[in-house]
Amino acid sequence: MTWINEHFDESAGAGNLRPKKPSSFDFVTKLFLPGLTIAAYIIGQVKGNSPRLQWMLLALTVLLVLFGFFFAPFLSMVRERGQRTRDMQATREALPELRRLAGTFAEFVNNGRADTFHYIVLNDLCQGDGARLGKLTIPPGDLWYQFSVYFSERAARHTSRASDLRATMMEFHFLVGSYINLCLATVFERLPRDLQPDVTPKVKSSLNGFQQRFDLFLKEFEDFVKKLEQTCPAFRDIPRSFARPKPL
Repeated sequence: MTWINEHFDESAGAGNLRPKKPSSFDFVTKLFLPGLTIAAYIIGQVKGNSPRLQWMLLALTVLLVLFGFFFAPFLSMVRERGQRTRDMQATREALPELRRLAGTFAEFVNNGRADTFHYIVLNDLCQGDGARLGKLTIPPGDLWYQFSVYFSERAARHTSRASDLRATMMEFHFLVGSYINLCLATVFERLPRDLQPDVTPKVKSSLNGFQQRFDLFLKEFEDFVKKLEQTCPAFRDIPRSFARPKPL
């Protein structure tokens, strides 16, 4: 993989690699300097310079060829290995925080608690009426709890590879974003008109209290991703923002 990165340009996408154009450094180290010493060696042979000087020129030519063709790939390999080590370290340090955030989300969707969104909607807003709840068309809370448990179990068994953590964080962002769009936005932004009179001061206070706690959770996730991006380039461009629901 190092050899491919060194000699081909991957910007065109997989399956469409094209050779990289030689840089000025490549031209000088691989062609100009070895050619110059070879020319000096040939001229020395013609003029009859001392054998010691000729051997020095020949040795210098060999060293320049080795430097030009092997030093840059070796340096690239060292840098890649160093970056991979730093990525693994950043991943190991980030995993506990991701697991904590996954556990926090699981608490938000745990129907065994009386302060979750689904509990407030069913028992306070809809007053336990299934017909009213059906008008909201929100996925059941048990579904989100199962999703959160499955994700938490995967996060607990996570490897230290940065590419795996990147994919897992994007998955978590999608899970939380879907919960916002399919559940929270239905009440905070698209509440049916015939249910709006049921938003009593008590219901409004309960829902807004949940919204404030959930908003703090979203900010924690956004700060976590932002800090990780600054620490490790492998985590750049991971989606971290959400369409946050506004209070009622």
